[in-house]
Amino acid sequence: MLDAINRENNYTRQVVQAIAQQLKGELPGTGAIAHSLAISVRQLQRELQAEGTSYQQLLDETRKELALRHLKNLDTPIHDVAFLLGFSEPSAFHRAFKRWTGQTPRVYRLSSGSM
Repeated sequence: MLDAINRENNYTRQVVQAIAQQLKGELPGTGAIAHSLAISVRQLQRELQAEGTSYQQLLDETRKELALRHLKNLDTPIHDVAFLLGFSEPSAFHRAFKRWTGQTPRVYRLSSGSM
């Protein structure tokens, strides 16, 4: 049982770390992430499915967490945050951020900056 728990945390953690490292202006695909973990795309999909998640879920969650972190830095313009997170345009980032948090990046930045 302990091995299953360790394995479960293992792939999810590794994928999130790989996404965060490779997310620099463009989205890393499943192929790039699988390659960095030295497994096939299909094996990656199977492992994540066994852990109850998917590449897309981990990508969205990682982008959200990085967005929250970047927006706390008032020196980084919002459109730069959008680019860093692999969004094709700022409006796509705004829509995604609003879906994740219920507020716009600007409103989040203003509310987190005043704390």
